[in-house]
Amino acid sequence: MGTFSDYWEDLVLGALFKKVPLAEVTIWVGMCNSDTALSDSATPYEPTAASYGRQDTSAAAWTAASGGALDNAAIIEFTTAAQSWCTIYGFAAFDASTAGNVLFCGTLAAARDVTANDAIRFAIGALDVALD
Repeated sequence: MGTFSDYWEDLVLGALFKKVPLAEVTIWVGMCNSDTALSDSATPYEPTAASYGRQDTSAAAWTAASGGALDNAAIIEFTTAAQSWCTIYGFAAFDASTAGNVLFCGTLAAARDVTANDAIRFAIGALDVALD
């Protein structure tokens, strides 16, 4: 289960209390290759392989929030790895295709070694995000 980052929580609170406007963002999903940097206040580490890249999602790719949580309503699929990426421990969502701010992150049920020709995809409902 993923949780919102401190950055995103601050933006939501600011918008709720009319301190700052909340702009619509494209959510870019990325993979994380270190389980030590998956928290709501840390910047996760991503694979550095040339064939790795974040995947953009649209609003339709996510379910409506219910009970303080939502999940992906569409398959999120990464480009097939041309070479080994590393061991993947989790996922993170960003507001940009590179760099940017972390919006939420979470760990995978089991770490996975990504080698050449692996195709990484999240099935519908596999990425769960909740307010903490």
